[in-house]
Amino acid sequence: MNSRRDDQLLALVLLAGVGLCTALFGAGLLLAVATGTAPGSPALRVLTAGLDVLVATPVAGVAAAMVRFSRRRDVAGLAAGLAVSCILLLSLLIGFR
Repeated sequence: MNSRRDDQLLALVLLAGVGLCTALFGAGLLLAVATGTAPGSPALRVLTAGLDVLVATPVAGVAAAMVRFSRRRDVAGLAAGLAVSCILLLSLLIGFR
């Protein structure tokens, strides 16, 4: 796979994440207006799914970048991606505490 195609794949992963997140937030807000936001309501579940996608998007982007670096045999880029992955994982673990 060439460099341009790798760049396009990374952009597609990030764009898909942002698009899905936006769609879920929009649907959740419409549901909230229509049905309210009682605990366990469909609106809150859809909004929570939107937040999950929002958090997962940079993780998927870093994973795609790491695949790209490994294909290029770019050890420095792969190490940086691994460091960012560790920071993201640590922040998620602290956030869920």
